Amino acid sequence: MKRVIFTIFLSSMVLFQTGCDEIAAVLEESTGCMLQDASNYEAGAIAPCVTECLGDKTGANCCCEDIVYGCMDPAASNHTELASAPCSELINGVKVENACCISEVSGCTDEAANNYNALANKDDSSCTYDSVEVTLSDGTTASVTPGCMNADACNYVAVADADCNAENATISGSDWVQNDDCCNLTKNASCYLDLNNNGYYEEVNTAANLCNCRDLGVGWVSGDEVAEDIEVQGCTSPTVNGQACVEYNPSANVDNGGCCQQEFSFEDYADFDESSLDFMGVFDVEFMMGMVDQAGECVMPSDSSMGNMNMGGPYMAQLTLGLPNTSGEGQLQYFEVYRDEMESRPEWEVRIPTANTEDQCFAYADSSGSDYSYCANWGHDYENCED
Repeated sequence: MKRVIFTIFLSSMVLFQTGCDEIAAVLEESTGCMLQDASNYEAGAIAPCVTECLGDKTGANCCCEDIVYGCMDPAASNHTELASAPCSELINGVKVENACCISEVSGCTDEAANNYNALANKDDSSCTYDSVEVTLSDGTTASVTPGCMNADACNYVAVADADCNAENATISGSDWVQNDDCCNLTKNASCYLDLNNNGYYEEVNTAANLCNCRDLGVGWVSGDEVAEDIEVQGCTSPTVNGQACVEYNPSANVDNGGCCQQEFSFEDYADFDESSLDFMGVFDVEFMMGMVDQAGECVMPSDSSMGNMNMGGPYMAQLTLGLPNTSGEGQLQYFEVYRDEMESRPEWEVRIPTANTEDQCFAYADSSGSDYSYCANWGHDYENCED
């Protein structure tokens, strides 16, 4: 449709015998930011801007203001005023806004407590701790609450009146030395901002030194809750409705709505024709693990020479094939995943809105009756390659 409009527009200009420079000027005036989530989105633009770029941006829509995706639902526990656009996700083919929002779940958040709730994201001061009976030096007994008594530890128990060995000065006498063997003194050296709650971070604080990164504010998480890759916004679809998208970026992990806004021409690509479009898109690939034997051959685990080892499987991988880059090389994104079914819905990588740690994810999987869950794969295993 855009090509037809564009052609009619040019034909009209020729009829009026307008010069090429004037046509170019009119076209440039008709360009603008075409990313609907950007604050300076121009609904009347017929082509994305490629000039008047902001900062170090280049290419289509380089004039657009930065988009900060996040939860914009005031009732959610991770609502943030920093977001300029609601996070969204395609669920069963339907775009759901504020999909990253987390419902508030109150409960005990201290793992050392006997009523620890792995799904809780707001502590309600309901934690309780086990008490034990100990025998004092005079033969009498007393009830104490053992736990980490080191106030600098991440699992410090404020109500503990005995150390990790269930001892204190009253029990052991004046020679008592506090035992901190059960204390967790390892803090997060760095914390990561993940406002989009998608496993990719937008910012890193390398001087955090905190037990709980959430002390920095909404969206701050520890390193084990994000992938190694920073959030990259861009076009994540190589094709849309059979049309090749020149904006496709295999490094992008957050789609900003900028796909297929520029005109595509096969003339811009050598040795690339319409038949090649059949090989572009996102493909699910099933595979079995293999092993290399002493002869250097790849053999299946069931081979008797490998001791009939059971490697499990079949496993799933996701391949995304896009247009060639400027050098004429094809662009491939490889993402190895473990596929699971949660709530009777197959999903790539388990990512539950109320589960922000592996423990919470497994707890959710158990409560939903899932036979198997793989909670750690939030994008760690993808690679971009040009070959």
